[in-house]
Formats: sequence, C-alpha cells, structure tokens
Amino acid sequence: MAANANVKEKTYLRWYNKLGYGSGDLAANMVYALLTSFVMIYLTFHVSLLTVIVASIILLLLTQLNVEKANADWDAAHGKEQ
Repeated sequence: MAANANVKEKTYLRWYNKLGYGSGDLAANMVYALLTSFVMIYLTFHVSLLTVIVASIILLLLTQLNVEKANADWDAAHGKEQ
C-alpha cells in the first residue's frame, strides 16, 4: 500500500490550453482553405483548366506533401538521419 502513495494522478490540459491549441488548429485550417480556394479559382477562371484537372493537381500535391511529412516523422521517431 505504501508503494501506491507515490503514484501521481493524470493531469489534463486546462481550458485555456485547449482553447489555444484549438485556435491554432482553426487558423491553420483557415489558411489552407483560403489558399486552395484561391488556387482553384485562379486555375479554373484565369488559366481555363477544367475543375477536375485542378482538383486532381491539388490532391496529388497535398498527398505528396503528407507522405513526405509522414516519412520525415517516421525517420525522426526511429533515429534516422535525413
């Protein structure tokens, strides 16, 4: 029973920490939405590409960026140099 006396309870984030992290995530998503909307409108109306082609280009670019980030995170987690 004495061994359990040294065990600390879990501490969770306070409300203002959750609000701060949530605000940062919201801001990043708003920037992403603004930029992709701009690129979509520019390429469809001014460059006259089909919407399907533009959407495919954006999808491929974002998928490639996510794969590269995942690989970098995997390498960093397993101690591999880049």
